[in-house]
Order: sequence, then C-alpha cells, then structure tokens
Amino acid sequence: MLRVPTENSQIMRQLVGSFLPALLVAACESTAPSPTLQPKLTVLQTEVFTKSCVNSACHGEGVGAGNLSLKDTATSFAQLVGKESGEIDDLGKPMRRVEIGKPEKSVLWLVLDRPFGKAKNGMPPGIRLDQYKIDAVKAWISAGAKND
Repeated sequence: MLRVPTENSQIMRQLVGSFLPALLVAACESTAPSPTLQPKLTVLQTEVFTKSCVNSACHGEGVGAGNLSLKDTATSFAQLVGKESGEIDDLGKPMRRVEIGKPEKSVLWLVLDRPFGKAKNGMPPGIRLDQYKIDAVKAWISAGAKND
C-alpha cells in the first residue's frame, strides 16, 4: 500500500531531520569520567614506569640510561626521591630527580610534562604520556613522594 505524505508527516520529517544530527552528536559524546591514577608509587610503578620507562634500552635492568633504573618500586624510590639528577636549574643549583613536595623543581615531572617543562629532553622519547599519568606523578611528588 502506498502512503501519500500528509502535511503533518512532512513537518515531522523536517523536525526530525533538523534535530536528529544534534541528538546523535550529544549521544555520542563521552560522559565517562577521564581516567585517573592514584598518586601512589606502587600505582605509578605499574601504570607509568613499568609500561613506559622500563625496557632494555632505557631504565630497566642494570644501571639504566642516565644511571637510573626504574625496574621495580623499591629501586625507583631509592633512585628517584631526593637524588641529584645531574641537571642544573636556572640559578645554577643542582636539581633532584624528585624534590619532595615540589614537582616544579623535580626533573622527573619536568621531563614528563614537556613541552611546558624546562627540561631539555622529554621522556619517554618520541611520545608524550597521557596527561592523567603526568598529573598522577605531579600529585605523588606534591603529596610528599612517599614509598607507598
């Protein structure tokens, strides 16, 4: 059976055609919360250091690039917190890998937060970590860089 459009059905089609794209866009926008990480060393070790920093060419077994190994939580803590990095700040003072409570003075955070940080070489090489991971490192340092 052939249906002849009536004036009401044509108006309805026009309304649906006008609003449908906007409804589809709104429905497709993610309402899921942004990912976050707890600012704890054990979480950072698993989700950041092990996944992005530990490999045979960088900060894994042995000494590691820049004399820094991040092979496990205990080693990461021992080699990061309060340890001099070999970098010098704008005032000519040595910088620490992690300056407790001061991410803006911590080489770890500066190299991860590039290009906004002052560090000359960003890490990991060639890519930028997801912002939520960088934020978790900053929060961990700000909260006292505890071995937790």
